[in-house]
Amino acid sequence: MNKRVILLKDVFCKQFRKQITQLFLVGAIGLVPISAFAQVYQITMKKSNAPLSSVIAEIEKESGYTFFYNDDQINLGKKVSIDVTDASLDVVLNHMFKNTGYVYRIVNNQIVVSKSSEGGIARTSSVNTTQQQKSVTIKGVVKDAHGEPVIGASVVEAGTTNGTVTDFDGNFVLTLSGRDKHVLISYIGYTTKNITLKDGQTSVNVILEEDSELLDEVVVVGYGTQKKVNLTGSVAAISSEEIKDRVQTNVLAAVQGTVPGVTVISRPGSTPSINFRGRGNLGTSSPLYVIDGAIADADLFSNLDPNSIETISFLKDASSSAIYGSRAAYGVVLVTT
Repeated sequence: MNKRVILLKDVFCKQFRKQITQLFLVGAIGLVPISAFAQVYQITMKKSNAPLSSVIAEIEKESGYTFFYNDDQINLGKKVSIDVTDASLDVVLNHMFKNTGYVYRIVNNQIVVSKSSEGGIARTSSVNTTQQQKSVTIKGVVKDAHGEPVIGASVVEAGTTNGTVTDFDGNFVLTLSGRDKHVLISYIGYTTKNITLKDGQTSVNVILEEDSELLDEVVVVGYGTQKKVNLTGSVAAISSEEIKDRVQTNVLAAVQGTVPGVTVISRPGSTPSINFRGRGNLGTSSPLYVIDGAIADADLFSNLDPNSIETISFLKDASSSAIYGSRAAYGVVLVTT
């Protein structure tokens, strides 16, 4: 009888230890960073003479990575061909940018694309111990004169293609590889800042100033027109010349990357939306659209012919509510055709 009890205890203890081990393994798997799975994510894609923009969109959908690039440098209509099966992200990108004159860098879950003066392919590679000792990682925040974060500002190590862009809060992280620690920070409509880092400096706060040549620009403010230099509120505008120079068939595509603090968000199967200064709740943070004095919606705005637009003004602060009321709580997009 005692022997049977002892055997039952042994069986129970073994089963208990087995269950504890299984629970521990499940918990450990849950702690593995998502990026670790993304690195081994296999992509199958076959495209022939497809626009670069469509290939980028599909890679973003398949991999979960986000592309960052300057619209003025990257031709999204460029035709590329790719044919891969169960390939890693690096292999896909190398095929995609082959003979395009563009280079890429993978920074966390972001793919930064830029022009290459040599026409080569930038591949991610491990950094040896000597380089790691010389390299310095800096972090910082980029804001405008009003203290608002500048989204999508370019942060580049001087003399290299090593760079990144600011996030929705204006923050950035960049690892410098050269001895001369100079950083160039730029954004459309602002003067470029050349930052020289001191020895041991690992953080920097940057205030970008508006280009003085743009201060004489006349903008529509909802109750008339004024020169931009005379305004105290946060207002930005783009002209018909700027829109036509973009060579885009969609007005939202023409706006993307031209106005500081304005982000165009596109999702498959839904109407693209505009967000001011990184407000993230897409359901409640849409600005008010006013076309030639009439209230409109995002669908009508996105379907406008870019060639018929004279100016687009963006009222980004609380003063717009004084004109249009609570509907303008998240800003106003004023269109003159």
